Amino acid sequence: MSRRCERYQSCVLLWALYHIGYGEIAEMHVSRERRTTSLMSSRRSAEESATRPSKRSKAEPPSLLERVRQSDPSLTHLDVSELELSDEENEAMLHAIVANTSLQSLSLKWVGIGPEGGEELAPFVVANSALRSLNLERNGLGARGGLALGEALGKCTLTFLDMSLNDIGGAEGQALRAFGEALRVNQSIATLIMVRCGLGPEGGRSFANALEVNTTLTSLDMTGNDLGIEGGKDIATALLVNSTLTELGMRWNRIGFGLSGAEAFAAAIERNCALRTLDIAQNEIGEAGAGAFADALARNTCLVQLDMQRNELGPIGGTRLGEAIALNRS
Repeated sequence: MSRRCERYQSCVLLWALYHIGYGEIAEMHVSRERRTTSLMSSRRSAEESATRPSKRSKAEPPSLLERVRQSDPSLTHLDVSELELSDEENEAMLHAIVANTSLQSLSLKWVGIGPEGGEELAPFVVANSALRSLNLERNGLGARGGLALGEALGKCTLTFLDMSLNDIGGAEGQALRAFGEALRVNQSIATLIMVRCGLGPEGGRSFANALEVNTTLTSLDMTGNDLGIEGGKDIATALLVNSTLTELGMRWNRIGFGLSGAEAFAAAIERNCALRTLDIAQNEIGEAGAGAFADALARNTCLVQLDMQRNELGPIGGTRLGEAIALNRS
């Protein structure tokens, strides 16, 4: 073989080795970049997970249900409405609750236990002497559930009860009378919320009779119960003798249709020495009623907060109230 041919073969071999080696090096370089990118991505994901604010964990219903069943002494406060349980899970939770002996505060707000649930819950309210606070807002209790819980109220140790948005006024007023009787004998309840419970004039009379003798209730909210003139007058009469109630919500009860209802409340304000807060908004007090309230406020020395908005007081009535408030010494 000639020397020129050998040189040619050597050049071809060198060219092949060069390009094969460069490709391998390039492939190694790309592979290393991929590994580096993957490693950086993993690190970034880990850092984001570490710095991302964690969502508040909720106790899982099964484990919480078991704690309720076993009357876990460390479980003293339970808000079932926050758990977002199914209807079946809510029913199971209610069955567990009624056997519990350690709960001190219980909220079943908007759970929808119905009349049957109210009847099932009533013995628990009586038997659990640790229970102090109970929220039953909007549960469709009806007159049946209201009757059972009203009777339980007279035998329990609750200090706070919210019955709002449960129409208990049917069944010939049995639940209304049960609540009235319970308040006459109960020695623990301090706050009672009865917003839109369908009390009507009969409920006003039952609660008024109880207020004349009750010595523990300090806060009562009867907003939106359509008490009417007669129911309003009954409550006002009770305030003449009650000496423990400090907060009273009477908004939206139509007590001022006619001057007699407004005058009755005005007389109560003038003589009552315990009431500090009175919400009597949206009751059609009118201009003449405003005058009666103005005269009472000029003599009252205890009331510190009075809400009379949306009462059609008129310019004259509003002026008289303003002048009376300026002279009020409380």
